Amino acid sequence: MLANTLDQPFNGSVSGAAPPLVAKTFLNEQHCVPTELSTRAEYTSATFQLSPPMLRSFYTQDEPRLVYYVDYLRLEDPYDIPPCNGTSRWRQRAGACVAESVIDAVVKEKLVAAIAEGSSEGGEVLDLQLQEACASGSDTSVPIAANVTVDGACWEHSHPDQLNVYDFTWWATDGVHPGGAAAIKQFAQRGEVALRFPSWHSMKGGQDNSVTGGWEIKHLNFLYLGRLSDVVDFQLLDPSLQSASIAELVGSEPVYTEVFEACGSPGEVANAPAESNRYSMLLTNDGTRPGDSYPMDVPGLPLGAAEAGLTTDKDLDRLFSYNRDRTGTGAGASSETTPPPLGTYPLRQGKNIVWTAVALRAEDQLRQRVAWALYQVFVISDASGMKSNEAEVSKYN
Repeated sequence: MLANTLDQPFNGSVSGAAPPLVAKTFLNEQHCVPTELSTRAEYTSATFQLSPPMLRSFYTQDEPRLVYYVDYLRLEDPYDIPPCNGTSRWRQRAGACVAESVIDAVVKEKLVAAIAEGSSEGGEVLDLQLQEACASGSDTSVPIAANVTVDGACWEHSHPDQLNVYDFTWWATDGVHPGGAAAIKQFAQRGEVALRFPSWHSMKGGQDNSVTGGWEIKHLNFLYLGRLSDVVDFQLLDPSLQSASIAELVGSEPVYTEVFEACGSPGEVANAPAESNRYSMLLTNDGTRPGDSYPMDVPGLPLGAAEAGLTTDKDLDRLFSYNRDRTGTGAGASSETTPPPLGTYPLRQGKNIVWTAVALRAEDQLRQRVAWALYQVFVISDASGMKSNEAEVSKYN
């Protein structure tokens, strides 16, 4: 439903929209124009560092993203694993360790060498495989949360996700984070890029689901970018993070799949929201008051009886009365002498009223009218079988 008139063919301004495929003919060939598509295949490769200023840039762009590195993760169950078992993460702290851990001398020498080699490439964290270094000792020869001084800096055994960088935007969506979206947005709103995991939240997933469980489960909901200070490629980021502003910042260019020539559609006119809704509909039997599964499909009429296709003003009055009934308290809720007040309806009917009001009265007039027309082709309803001649009953509606 893109605007594509002869005078103003589609110009690619609608992000992510497929261009209208209007054939080039003698009727419109004088109006065809080359168009740079807003859709793209991918971005070119461009590396950048996950530094704090760069993480902040994701939030300050036109479409803010909550990209944080996570801190204060604890080595508690199920993460209380000695460094000699599998991969262990080590975090650098400024200055020498105040009190180094007691580590077997031979194992410590190999541990210091491994950290020195890894830290020579820069970065705030290292992931080490220490099985070979620990071979001369035991699995516990390097204790959990151990620390050791290497080249004047203190390196400490940390949680395996410590200082990981994630996109927390989804987690701050209303109704997703149990503690409210503000609890996740607060860091960015203060100009910070670190999300400090609360001490009262569990590290263990337990039996809870992905929304209410501990870090073991929760972190699976977040998009992982890398570790703080890692160098990553913009081309490999999730598409939701590949905004035009960030691409420009890191020097990545969009790659388009094709060159497109847009040709206007003869006879097409622009949508006119000011025209509003000019057609009223009566889709069910007006002799029986509908129940709460029926939508409100008779809007206020801007036309007189004759213009609306009705015979008399009495017919017009009957439509208005019927419309009032449909927005009342439901079938059998009133008598002829005590009609229900306007605007009082059962909760189940609310979804129908909203849908119908949008379909008939939204400013996007053309799109809504087409949607309404398609809706009439095959009607699915949650009504009972008594209306089987009017709708296909569905328990899933």
